[in-house]
Amino acid sequence: MRQSVSVAPIGYLTCALLVVVLVIATVLVMSVIPVGTHLLQHANLSAAWAQLSDGGQELTKKLAVALAVTGTLTLVVFSIFVGLSTHNATGLGADQPLLAPDRATTCWTGLIWTQVRITVGLLAPAGLLWEGYTIPGLIAGMVALEIAHRHLDDGGGWLERPARHLADLYAKLGIDNSVSSPAGSVWLHCFRLANWLVICCAAIPAIGFGVYSVSNLAGHKEVIGWGSSTIGVGQWIVAAVVVAAAALSIVSIALLVPLSFGLVQRQRTRKTLVRVGRARSWVARPGEGTYSHQGADGLGGPAGPAPTHYGGYEDDDRIVERRPVPEAGLGGPGMGGPGGFGSPGLSGMRGPGLAAPGFSGPGFGRPTPPSPTPPSPTQPTGPVYEDPRLAGGSGPSDPGFGGPYPGSDSGRIG
Repeated sequence: MRQSVSVAPIGYLTCALLVVVLVIATVLVMSVIPVGTHLLQHANLSAAWAQLSDGGQELTKKLAVALAVTGTLTLVVFSIFVGLSTHNATGLGADQPLLAPDRATTCWTGLIWTQVRITVGLLAPAGLLWEGYTIPGLIAGMVALEIAHRHLDDGGGWLERPARHLADLYAKLGIDNSVSSPAGSVWLHCFRLANWLVICCAAIPAIGFGVYSVSNLAGHKEVIGWGSSTIGVGQWIVAAVVVAAAALSIVSIALLVPLSFGLVQRQRTRKTLVRVGRARSWVARPGEGTYSHQGADGLGGPAGPAPTHYGGYEDDDRIVERRPVPEAGLGGPGMGGPGGFGSPGLSGMRGPGLAAPGFSGPGFGRPTPPSPTPPSPTQPTGPVYEDPRLAGGSGPSDPGFGGPYPGSDSGRIG
């Protein structure tokens, strides 16, 4: 089992950086709204950029540089945080995550790098074609297709691996044994859709050039679906795609803040549970099963189980080792005799595997010290307990399952 490491400092740093990125991105989007509206109406990038004043253009450039630097730093810190959380998962008792810790760390960088290559591969050929460089634009388009064919052969795996891993890790580190979480599912869908819409936005210039070429070949003076004086259908579609991509990207970044904070808190809770669990008998973990029971004969025998009372501790998480109730018909050659679990019918559950009524044999714990005097026929064959309420568990002279003595204070909370 892996030794868990503390992720609280880097987790809180990740949350702070995500908030900074969210603020910068929101201000940047609001500052370029005049550029976007003019570009949507006239499809002229230089004229649209001129809509901003000199101060506005300078502010936009600074915001773009700050977003790139802060985003890169956030990506590195967040990747390390997810990798460490994946490393801690199995050591904290969670199910096996979808990715190994090293893959969980590097997949986020791979996602951004793939997204950048797709964007450049779509924008570069379209930009050359719009500027009138037909042959270079076609060559750039073929190069982009070849690169996509060679390096994107796994389909959408570059997107699904990190997205599904984070949502799965968040759910598995919970303590309710759930295979999914509402917050993780919402983020997963927003993140997927945001990435695909960003690709659609990068493909808009190439699609626009294709529509423009078809309109010229068809003899239309205006681009089909694009109005020069009014907003046409094509402009509404483009505006909807761009706004949806920007909104979902911001929502995805915003949802990463509670997810990161939740990962820190869930690991802290699991670490506390592991620490408490190691101080208790593993036969009765916190919150599992019920307290030990006694039968009418005081040993949980077939006379009928009755609940054991512990004074004023019924509501406390007081852990005692439990003894299973014997069932008739489980003895015979398979369960009793030499090398089995005791005599026929499990009357005393004796033998080298599980000796005496209190599991005092050497089967599951440390060897039992030999008794100085043999038991008399009138005395019970099992160990004598100082407290009859502990019948059914390991006695003071018998460590039983290797855990702490139920009658001692060591290793028990309550």
